[in-house]
Amino acid sequence: MFNDREARQIASSICNAAKQITDTLEKMIADLPQGAAPEMAMQCLAVELSDSQPLLVKAMMESEQARIRLPAARASSQESFGGAGQYATNERT
Repeated sequence: MFNDREARQIASSICNAAKQITDTLEKMIADLPQGAAPEMAMQCLAVELSDSQPLLVKAMMESEQARIRLPAARASSQESFGGAGQYATNERT
């Protein structure tokens, strides 16, 4: 096991990576041309990641926490954005 300092370092690294990924995803969606579906972009990204990051995709599909959170995330995105996902609110220029 890890000592407290190592555990905090691991948690910090994970949180920082999640923040960077979230920021990048939000930018990707914001950069889509007007009328492009965020869902389609995310689906294409998922396919790309399944090839380039198979361990991440496997971990997400096998994660008990991800499975528990998925229904709430789906409901939230459909409720807030009419099924367009959380990124649809970004203003497009």
